[in-house]
Amino acid sequence: MWLHFTRPRLSGNSIRDYISTFRRAHARATGYFYVVSPLLEDYCTRLHQHQVTSKSISVRKPKQPVTKAFFRALFPLQDVWFGFKASMVFAFNAALRIGEYVSASVSFSPTEFTLCRSDVQWQDVDNGFAVRIKRSKSDPTFQGQSFTLMNTADVNSPTSLLRRYLAWFDRSFPPNSPLFRRENGEFMVREDIDSVIKRLARLLGLDPEVHSTHGIRYGAAFELAEWYVSRGLPVDWNEIISFGRWSGLSAGKLARHYANWSRRRARNVAEALRTDRPSDGLATVLRRIN
Repeated sequence: MWLHFTRPRLSGNSIRDYISTFRRAHARATGYFYVVSPLLEDYCTRLHQHQVTSKSISVRKPKQPVTKAFFRALFPLQDVWFGFKASMVFAFNAALRIGEYVSASVSFSPTEFTLCRSDVQWQDVDNGFAVRIKRSKSDPTFQGQSFTLMNTADVNSPTSLLRRYLAWFDRSFPPNSPLFRRENGEFMVREDIDSVIKRLARLLGLDPEVHSTHGIRYGAAFELAEWYVSRGLPVDWNEIISFGRWSGLSAGKLARHYANWSRRRARNVAEALRTDRPSDGLATVLRRIN
């Protein structure tokens, strides 16, 4: 029996990028990743040549970080499932990649790779949650990476939100199953988080194309660098590298890329929420989210 799913549009800078996107779509539809064959690479190469010759190449817009101001605008939205909010704050405070905390499919998620309830445990000694990430881009051999999620006073408390979510989770699901779920119990996927981010961007009059799931990781590094900059201190790049769990010779370059604090990158939700400027309907938007 054939399983049909929507073929993703060709994007990225190489055929390998497209194949990776294609494999993820296949995994979301079936629960399995397939092995790439030479025939598929040849097909994608021909498809790429056809699209390049038939369409003009669009300029990719620079992505915007999902900052603390974005979260402050998000929480008053009562119709957004609080599990989405808890997962986003959890990811923000740990600088997680989207694949490190959500599932590839709403109905299938292998527990040997997916973040499960048993991978998040409260530690009284550290006054925080001990977290073990089993699948990570920076951990290709799947050795696992552990860290402690400490309590903070910013953007709501990540530990109190997570405690509330875990109380809901423990009433219905076993500890060895995927942690983040939709309200109906299905596994949370990338599209869930992306739709929340883009919806709020539209509500605030921002460009949803430059706000996406990876903006949460952008924003985490951005805010840590901004903490130093706002106090006139030199940025501790080693701390940012450790926070984002980057490794290898390119770790410093990646940290600087994610923590770019230029005015062009920083001007997003905080600018949209300013009430002292002329507004074409912005006051109405603010009333809706407050």
